Amino acid sequence: MKMKWTPAILVALVVAFFAMAGCQTKPTVANDNPDRRIEAAGTSMMKPVEINPETVIIDARAAFDYAGAHVPKSIPMTWSDFTEPEPAQRGILQADLFAITRRLARLGIDPATHVVVAGKGKNGKGEEGRIAWMLSYLGIDNVQFAEIDSLGARFTNVKEANPPKSVAMWKPEPATSLNVTKDEVLFAINKQAIVKAEAYKGTEPRLYKIIDVREEKDYLGHVGLGSKTNIPNMGGINIPWKEFFTETLLPDSSIEKKLKAVGVTEDCRVIVLDQDGVASAAVTMALRSFGYTHAGNYSGGLQDLLGR
Repeated sequence: MKMKWTPAILVALVVAFFAMAGCQTKPTVANDNPDRRIEAAGTSMMKPVEINPETVIIDARAAFDYAGAHVPKSIPMTWSDFTEPEPAQRGILQADLFAITRRLARLGIDPATHVVVAGKGKNGKGEEGRIAWMLSYLGIDNVQFAEIDSLGARFTNVKEANPPKSVAMWKPEPATSLNVTKDEVLFAINKQAIVKAEAYKGTEPRLYKIIDVREEKDYLGHVGLGSKTNIPNMGGINIPWKEFFTETLLPDSSIEKKLKAVGVTEDCRVIVLDQDGVASAAVTMALRSFGYTHAGNYSGGLQDLLGR
């Protein structure tokens, strides 16, 4: 007996087909963190930025930019709010690291927090990388940074009504090799550690490489440590910081070929510097992601080295 294909039967078959298809496909959740969804991103650690409800997003741009438009629930933060007050030491982290971690705890950030720092990318000065470097230095493991427009998230100009939920106070555990002091820079220069490996304060002897990441025009105009010596003459290398990143501020591994060509290898103690320790911090994080585990940021920068 032939089945008669009535409209009711056809509708039932269509419904059954889509029901079975739905059983084989993982459903998407339409309201799964819709305000902060990341579609494209850059990261300090060579992996895609992923946002979940527990992620803390820090906005490293100027207050004016944040007020104009920001990712919902993101926290504004200025890198210089955590540094020494003296102008010549503006890039150096404040000595009381506990004071910094107390402030971070009030913002819901502790060592286990996943943090994404967003900024202006190559249109800025590396501020997002500087904050990411600070957090990593203090002992926060899961830190990424990205150019804010690459996040693919919607923006708002509405002031957040609810402050971040604070977490318990925590003790900083500095990753000391991420930070380079003035004393170590002078050690590398005075001991000529750029031509023969030397041990700094009991560390394993290493060959030092100094990378100045300022723009070429600023590098060539460098006055130096005195009338006869300066960073270029002491073996410094100039590679502008933007060359280390893609347009979305993803670390660009193609720079490794240039590094190797000038003798910068993974076993070197790499000192990264600029004027005030901002772009150099971003580059330090990029170098770490490439496997340069002895790279460190001279956070004081040339203004500290030259006493300006």
